[in-house]
Amino acid sequence: GCIQCHGGRSALGPDLSDVGARLKPEEILMSIVHPNDAIAVGYENVTIELEDFTEIRGRILEETDDMLTLEVHEEVADIFADTDEAIPHSDVDVIADDSGKAIEYPVKEIAKKDIASRKRNLSAMPDGLADVMPLRELRDLVSYLASRD
Repeated sequence: GCIQCHGGRSALGPDLSDVGARLKPEEILMSIVHPNDAIAVGYENVTIELEDFTEIRGRILEETDDMLTLEVHEEVADIFADTDEAIPHSDVDVIADDSGKAIEYPVKEIAKKDIASRKRNLSAMPDGLADVMPLRELRDLVSYLASRD
């Protein structure tokens, strides 16, 4: 259910305990129906290519004028090389998998001057979720979430 990504130790999606105070019911519905249209700040997934051809995929944790801090989900040292050379990271972010077991993702700070390209990836929230829910269930879910403030 929703709690796997939006609660507990998991950090894949925003906390829903006060979503009704942050979003109108229509916005909650649109977030479920079209999760890629508006991704909550702090949950944007990106692919970064550095000037040295290192490619990094991950979630933006923080961004300043000069620096980007990513929770790194995948990193390839040189996208043109035949190696999966490990690159050292500065910290570790911990979330939980479906069973509640902790998964550690490295955290890396990247100087913006070293970024050659940046592409926004899709939301971690599955697209088409509303298509598999009965309309009444979707209505009840939106109503429940809207009451959480």
